[in-house]
Amino acid sequence: MADDKNIHGLLALYIEPKDMYVEVIGGVFAKSSYEVIAKKFFEYLRGKYQGYRYDAAYPKENQQAINFMQSVGAKLLGYDYELRLRRNSYISMTENDRVTRLEEAYYKRFTDLHDMFNQGVYWTGDRLLKER
Repeated sequence: MADDKNIHGLLALYIEPKDMYVEVIGGVFAKSSYEVIAKKFFEYLRGKYQGYRYDAAYPKENQQAINFMQSVGAKLLGYDYELRLRRNSYISMTENDRVTRLEEAYYKRFTDLHDMFNQGVYWTGDRLLKER
């Protein structure tokens, strides 16, 4: 969201039209007036992607985003953690010979395990395997 001179807010999205799915990547970033910016983004999404499934994940510490989402009727399914790795804190791990590509023989076990711990999510085990 911007005017002629300034960016006031940013919302990164992953949109899958064939599945009618919208995923918020990282949440709403606002220079100021978070609620006003978030509401404008939500109105845009509701108008452009009516009927789509809408997923957004926030850590429990982000009460501002959680409160806003609940104010527009979103259902809280649980909290996610935001993990960040900064270039100067990265530790190189040279022992990667034990990391291997998932073989097709293990696909079913992977999908069963993934879906058992991630029920009702858009990114099912089968969908992850198809997208790889």
